[in-house]
Amino acid sequence: MHCIICDGRMRQRLSWVWHCAACGFWRSELVAGAGRGVDGLELLRRDNFASLCDRLERGLRLTRKSCLEVGCAEGWFLDEMRNRGADCLGIEPSNVAQFAIDAGHDVKIGLFPHVLDDRSVFDFIVFNDVFEHLPNLIDAL
Repeated sequence: MHCIICDGRMRQRLSWVWHCAACGFWRSELVAGAGRGVDGLELLRRDNFASLCDRLERGLRLTRKSCLEVGCAEGWFLDEMRNRGADCLGIEPSNVAQFAIDAGHDVKIGLFPHVLDDRSVFDFIVFNDVFEHLPNLIDAL
């Protein structure tokens, strides 16, 4: 298996997880929604978000950039972006959004793009494990 980030060779670490030694990216083979409560998943996701932000920072400064994360779940990506100085808004349709809100993040409850103001503008938009959950991918894009 090849890494979607750097095209390096990935090695299987557990029955459901792969790791790229070249860039540090982790990949799960869990089906959507199956990861809740799986030991090690939070660490894996936080490591991935740090790797993704490292790659983003190679091309732009994240400090004072505006970011929208569609499907922010518990807010782990929002945590990483906040640590790097970005100003982020999350969107999450499920009650798991309360974890992100409790962590001090600005989160809109609902579906993308319907919960946004027509004049909403962001430096970039992030979809982390979200496309398979959107009711209409074409409208979202």
